[in-house]
Amino acid sequence: MSMVNIKGLNKAQLLNMMAMRTEIVSMYWGLQQGNSSPEEVAVQTHVDYYNGVKIGVDFNHDEVYSGVYNRDAGLNMMERIVALLRKEEAEKQVKQQQKKNE
Repeated sequence: MSMVNIKGLNKAQLLNMMAMRTEIVSMYWGLQQGNSSPEEVAVQTHVDYYNGVKIGVDFNHDEVYSGVYNRDAGLNMMERIVALLRKEEAEKQVKQQQKKNE
């Protein structure tokens, strides 16, 4: 568990993936549904819980501590999610470049 660089990532997409890939741990899950969009939540100073999932991340920084999230989500889960998002972004850029070259 360490600091993870999230610079340049879509923070709302990251937050959604973090919530989708983790079990709900809060009894308040039903109360939190639909209160805020991911875009609104991802720019908060600190996201403790989102849709019943323990997040524990301050999205205002380019590097975030993964320990709180990984404790509940699994070993290096945040790092794996960030790597997946970066891979998807790289593939998207390659496809865009190929279209330009055609």
